[in-house]
Amino acid sequence: MTNRKKEFKPKLISPVFTVLMMSLIIMFASWLLSLIGFESQKAVIVALKNSPLPYGVEMTLTTIKNIFTVDGFKFFINNATSNLAVFKPLVLLVISLIGIGIGEASGLFQSWFTK
Repeated sequence: MTNRKKEFKPKLISPVFTVLMMSLIIMFASWLLSLIGFESQKAVIVALKNSPLPYGVEMTLTTIKNIFTVDGFKFFINNATSNLAVFKPLVLLVISLIGIGIGEASGLFQSWFTK
């Protein structure tokens, strides 16, 4: 009988679980920030027509929408694709996580990285 110690293998978190957890954190943050009435101003440079100056600054007020309401959920679903298109790193992260999940589930990475 040999007394071998078990090797510690950290469990990898599923990519789908990671995306779901990030979504839940964002939903909770939207609820909390809308509850306290968080607002922000955003400055946008716009082209002016019929003005001696070519450009001007337009200030817009941005408020946080609660995703846990019916209107917030409709807003979330209707603007999901446009929000993903605006934030390119998130698209790259989601595609990478899906690829890693498929590679891990199929055993591809295990065959590449083990002797």
